[in-house]
Amino acid sequence: MSRRAVSIMSFDMPYGRMNLWILLVVGLCSIWPLMGQATTPDLELSSGLETPPEATAVYLAPQATVSNQEVQQGTRDHPFVHLGAAVHAVEAKVGSHIILMNGEYGNVTWRGIAPKTQVLIVPETPGGVHMERLILRQTRNLYIKGLSVWPNSAVKKAGVLVATTDHSANITFEGFDVRGRKDAPDSYYDWSAKDWLYTWRNNGFVVKGDNITLRDNTITAVAFGIQTKGRGARVINNKVLGFSGDAMRGLGDDSLFRGNYVQDCIDVDANHDDGFQSWSPKKKGRFSAVRNLILEENVIVEWAGSDAHPLHGRLQGIGLFDGIYDGFKIRNNLVVVDHYHGITMFGGRNSEISNNTVVRLNGMREGRPWIHLRKHRNGLETENVLVQDNLAMSYKNVPQALRHNAVVTVPMRIFKDPQAEDFRLRPKAGLGSQFGASEAVLARAVSMGQF
Repeated sequence: MSRRAVSIMSFDMPYGRMNLWILLVVGLCSIWPLMGQATTPDLELSSGLETPPEATAVYLAPQATVSNQEVQQGTRDHPFVHLGAAVHAVEAKVGSHIILMNGEYGNVTWRGIAPKTQVLIVPETPGGVHMERLILRQTRNLYIKGLSVWPNSAVKKAGVLVATTDHSANITFEGFDVRGRKDAPDSYYDWSAKDWLYTWRNNGFVVKGDNITLRDNTITAVAFGIQTKGRGARVINNKVLGFSGDAMRGLGDDSLFRGNYVQDCIDVDANHDDGFQSWSPKKKGRFSAVRNLILEENVIVEWAGSDAHPLHGRLQGIGLFDGIYDGFKIRNNLVVVDHYHGITMFGGRNSEISNNTVVRLNGMREGRPWIHLRKHRNGLETENVLVQDNLAMSYKNVPQALRHNAVVTVPMRIFKDPQAEDFRLRPKAGLGSQFGASEAVLARAVSMGQF
């Protein structure tokens, strides 16, 4: 077989259309140098997945670094350049996972990749793989870890840095470093309004499809940070630092947002920025609902920069304005904002708002932010929403609010150092330990180092 024939086989194509003879040839080419070696059993792709040191890898390199005439076997010396071939090699037991070799990959689109079981994809070294954009179309069963994604030059049109499209499913993104610009972590406080609106405007993650997981990612200096649109999304322990739209949006049923950290709202347009926002599907009628979403152990902080910064935006904490919201559980969150809306739910049903600490930025004394219940805009009353054991500046339209919750009157008497955004309770605060977010959530917020 000619070298040219082998290289042609590595082109990505809709997964189900790849002929069996291509799979066999790719497998034979890759197995030949490994004859006599023991095979590695499939990896269990769970939280905190680590690759066993003895596992055999299939290698993938940036396309620009491999000649079209070069034999592609998936080894380190002869890597594949198309993900479809690498996934086929894993399914053929040539290797247990895929290593992306270090380098610049540019704008990447993976289409129609759908192995029967989840395949792990990791960088050769931490921070060694950079993409300007990553789009997954009609792709399933991938677990992708540790990639860096940001544009190398000013954007001509705002877009999305990491996305999955409809008919994608069962994909995990873990440990990504996603930025509006390479130097964003050190520079975004110095950006102009033009930088945010035009020059470097991109959204972080926009994921469609069911059972998409975002875990331990950092998203810095974007318009909208995280948006999930499918059923069963899991958004866990991510950081969104510097955003000019909404930090997080959860629009699919049966979703979980847990342990995320949000900071620095940038005001450059008329958008009403939210730390977290959700709404029910508008195309399904005025009585449609988004159902069974859990929002817990998150920290939402409006601002950590200079009080005199010209782009300091006022952030709505948890904004649920366009329900119906059925079966929501909003519990054990810290919300630190200067807006009236700390936690607001319009059109809630069969839901719970409990053990949240909702306080004003810099520990100032005033009746905001509040926890607020209201009927849906279509007139449907809020029904069976439990509000208890919260600690907030005020409550609005919450039946018997003061019987089941606590009010912050003088922050300096209740919290350890509210002016430094330390909202852990003083030992003699005079409040029962059942009120507000847990000590673990409040301590974690301080330990982030952002305060």
